[in-house]
Amino acid sequence: ITGYDKLTVGTQEIIVTYQEFTDSFRVVVVDSTKPTIALNGQEEIIIEVGTNYNELKATAFGDEGELTDSIIITYVKVTDSEEIQVQNIDTSVIATYKAKYNVTDSRDNKADEVVRIIKVVDTTKPVITIDENNIYEIDLNGEIPELKATATDNFDRNVTVEIDTSLVNVSEVGTYTVTFTAIDSNLNETIETRQIKVVDREIPVININGQNPYIVQVNTSYVDLGAIAIDNSGNFEAKLNLNNLDMTKL
Repeated sequence: ITGYDKLTVGTQEIIVTYQEFTDSFRVVVVDSTKPTIALNGQEEIIIEVGTNYNELKATAFGDEGELTDSIIITYVKVTDSEEIQVQNIDTSVIATYKAKYNVTDSRDNKADEVVRIIKVVDTTKPVITIDENNIYEIDLNGEIPELKATATDNFDRNVTVEIDTSLVNVSEVGTYTVTFTAIDSNLNETIETRQIKVVDREIPVININGQNPYIVQVNTSYVDLGAIAIDNSGNFEAKLNLNNLDMTKL
């Protein structure tokens, strides 16, 4: 048997010789083997909104050898109802994309399409900047001062800072926690806290009952009429110290 090459695609004439007999026939050698595509990197990529997407590409091989340079990549944006072909991966918006990889060899054998999922997400928390001029000390029974803060975010243009002072009791001396909270549209949350103090800096005022000065006779008993102390925390009876009082002396 001569004339047959299994590695050569096309029509071949096969000659069969047996003793004094010779015959021939034709065979067609075809290549129907699909090329194969292998992704570089992972099948699903998650990237942060606002960052760059770097195409990892893929490799392809067929019976003819490497076909990597012949791979065609197409991008589609995935919505709830359809896939829309796009020119590139837009990382400025939150979305899901597919990168589709296809290749065909010179004998028109098409590889099975390989798909990579690209998800653009927002997982970055807002950044809270608390006003350095905020006041964190309050007089007893005073008013809570206006506290200010702003927030910036990698995706949302405007993020509000909620300031919670509900734990502050201005009628009781102590240290209390104030909470600053910022939540962006993708529910990324940042919480900052500061301590605020309620302090008593006022000196009590003493009101003496009776006359002042109070005149009494020498060598008689002294009966104190008492006194009332008035303070921003309330009124209370003043304590009298008579240790230095000598009724036998003028």
